[in-house]
Amino acid sequence: MSLNRQKGIALVVVLSILFTLSILASTLVAQLAATLRVIEAKRNRVKVFHIAEGGIHKALWELARNPDYQGEAATALGNGFFTVTLEKIKGETNTLRIISTGRLDQVDARHPKQTISVVVKVAPEGTPRSLTVIQMTDD
Repeated sequence: MSLNRQKGIALVVVLSILFTLSILASTLVAQLAATLRVIEAKRNRVKVFHIAEGGIHKALWELARNPDYQGEAATALGNGFFTVTLEKIKGETNTLRIISTGRLDQVDARHPKQTISVVVKVAPEGTPRSLTVIQMTDD
């Protein structure tokens, strides 16, 4: 076998190896990018859950101080905001559903919202203010 032929075969082998390594590297980079997107989405879901939970805690605190509290809209908390609404439970006395929705400041598909609701029993007028959480749900 001539020296030129051996050099040609070596070149083909080296180029084949480089091509294979570049395919593996680009696959690895694509997989890493997808994993990072999943991690960020999970982190954002946890953040909006905690923001919504903060809205529930704020509403409980406000209700304990002020029986006329009606909720609030777009209250800033951390790098997001929450909205709280209150609903009276039909057929129940002194029972309210507190609904809190948390969002991040950036509202798009990667920044979801989270809604949590809590059913509370409020002490009747004329007694010391107390709240009892009966049920908590999240979507």
